[in-house]
Amino acid sequence: MSSRKSDAEGYAVSVEHDMRSGSYIDPAAGRLLTGEWARDWLAAQRHLTPSTYDRYRGAIENDIVPPWGTTRLSSVRRAEVQKWVTQLGATLSPSSVDKPTGWTPP
Repeated sequence: MSSRKSDAEGYAVSVEHDMRSGSYIDPAAGRLLTGEWARDWLAAQRHLTPSTYDRYRGAIENDIVPPWGTTRLSSVRRAEVQKWVTQLGATLSPSSVDKPTGWTPP
């Protein structure tokens, strides 16, 4: 068997394993804009009480979309997130900064 074919088969086995274990991340997901992803996430949270939903919506629209809305998920870097969190801490309470919406990015 050629090395290219064995490499491809190895990759296919790896992807299948990741899909079964729940750790697979679709490469196309990284092309999503953060604002799109956050709004899609919120739309799926219909189990929340109206007040919690509204609070999450406010945090997304006021704190997440302005700085991150047009950033591709694959472009988000830890250092930039830390800088953003520090900036949020200048105006929000520690508990609001810790979990402003309760969502965790992919």
